[in-house]
Amino acid sequence: MMKNKLIFIFFTLLTCLISYTSTETTKKEALSFFNKGEKLYSNENYSKALEEYLKSKAIYEKNSSTDNLLYIRILRRIGDCYYYLSNYKNAINFYQTAIEKIDSIIKKQKNKKLLIHKGHLLTMLGNILKFVNCEKAIHYYKQSLEIYKKTGYKIGIGGCYLNIGDCLAKKGDLNSAIEYTKKAIKYFNPNDFYSLSIVYSNLSDYYIDKHDFEKAISLINKSIEYSLKGNRKRQLIFNYIKLGKLKKAQKKCNEALTSFNKALELSKKINDKDAIRKTLLLMGNCYANSGNYEKAYNCAMEFIKNSRELFSKQLIEQLAALESKQKSKLMEKKLKTLEKSSQIQEKSLFLHKTTLAVVIIFVVILFWLLWHRQKLIEEIEQKNKNLEMLIGTVEKVSKTDDLTGLPNRRGLFEFLEREISRAIRQKEKFSFAICDLDNFKRINDNFSHQVGDIVLMAVSKTFQDLTRKVDIVARFGGEEFIFVFPSTPLKNAKKVCEKIRKTIEETEFVVFDTPIKITLTFGVTEFTPQKNFETLLQEADKALYLGKETGKNKVVTYFQYLEK
Repeated sequence: MMKNKLIFIFFTLLTCLISYTSTETTKKEALSFFNKGEKLYSNENYSKALEEYLKSKAIYEKNSSTDNLLYIRILRRIGDCYYYLSNYKNAINFYQTAIEKIDSIIKKQKNKKLLIHKGHLLTMLGNILKFVNCEKAIHYYKQSLEIYKKTGYKIGIGGCYLNIGDCLAKKGDLNSAIEYTKKAIKYFNPNDFYSLSIVYSNLSDYYIDKHDFEKAISLINKSIEYSLKGNRKRQLIFNYIKLGKLKKAQKKCNEALTSFNKALELSKKINDKDAIRKTLLLMGNCYANSGNYEKAYNCAMEFIKNSRELFSKQLIEQLAALESKQKSKLMEKKLKTLEKSSQIQEKSLFLHKTTLAVVIIFVVILFWLLWHRQKLIEEIEQKNKNLEMLIGTVEKVSKTDDLTGLPNRRGLFEFLEREISRAIRQKEKFSFAICDLDNFKRINDNFSHQVGDIVLMAVSKTFQDLTRKVDIVARFGGEEFIFVFPSTPLKNAKKVCEKIRKTIEETEFVVFDTPIKITLTFGVTEFTPQKNFETLLQEADKALYLGKETGKNKVVTYFQYLEK
């Protein structure tokens, strides 16, 4: 009896040992795939990394408990890969699964690391949602912020303030965006150059939207300083391009080109083809505007060369290798045939026919290769044409406001550059106006942002109907619009603005069966050769402010502002 008990205990222990050994082996195998995924992820090879993470997940789920930190890290990384591959639906599913798993573990035992992971996951959900719904994104960021504060995770706190600021800026609340972004600074380590470079870069964007270009330039330079310390080349390229655009808008072409050249040099160092092409486009435009058409042409040629390399280089190399290989094989066959012909006289006729056949095959293959090569060249040319059309489309989209279809700030800047040059060259005047929808915030607050967006689209359509084809109407931000009237003196521009104001006042916009009335206030000024874009903007803005201050729903000129 005692012997049987001992045998039973022995086999039970043996079974446990085998089970433990099997579990540990499974964990090691899953960890091995996870570590491979981490290496690929750090090199931004998200597709390959995703494959390794999914293998790790499958092994873990099949042979081990999923209530641990490694499994949660696997789920999070799979979500991250889907996020960077723009598959947001799958990313959300994995993030939510990981959060549910963390919540179930935390109920049993408190764990600081798990809480921090939950904060990261909530932040990523916010990052996805801020593209479509800033309010929901802020909700997730605030949940994450609460967790980071509880756990004392300073970098996370700074990141949340930074993200909330970004969302507030998208909503048009620039002052709050600046306030939150500045809060982030004190939570980042002074040696965290990467995070600090992003903070100052974001702040520069907000000051650009506030039209404070000098402050924006100062902040961009600060971001460049931290990017250099942290050797963040991509952030440097982004900052140099942004600084160049601002200098270009200020008519400081030489300073703009200096920034663009730095961006181009860095882009070439890291072989970032997209950044190279973007920088070349901007430089070419800058050279053309300053009258240096030779350098503008060189930029255009280099841009085309870099674009064609996307399609042509690999195909041409493959084709050349194929031709060389085929020629070598055919020559070998021919030599062997000739050798046999000299050695065996009695088979000369047969060998002669064989040689002839080989030559014919060689000629046929050669013609086929030439024909195939021509087809490939035609395909490459067609793809290059498609690429040029795509570049044109992208360029057009980048200058257009998503909501209204009107030109955005970039489109406005480019039009104004041309119009100012034309007016100076032909010694003409043109008029410039800022229009603001009165009390528009009430519409968003009382009826929803969706209703506000529909009203903005309807008003934009009316603007286009009431202006000439040569005029430009651009959305400057929020409910502000800019009008440019070429070859139009101030007196006539004021009449047009008054006509637009009166039409909008008399129009009842019906949205979801709800009638909505809108009024407009205009600030109008006139271009003279001594003025630039900033001067026009300041004068029109002062006239607009006077109109708002004296009751709204009116058209006020800069001369009226001076006479007040």
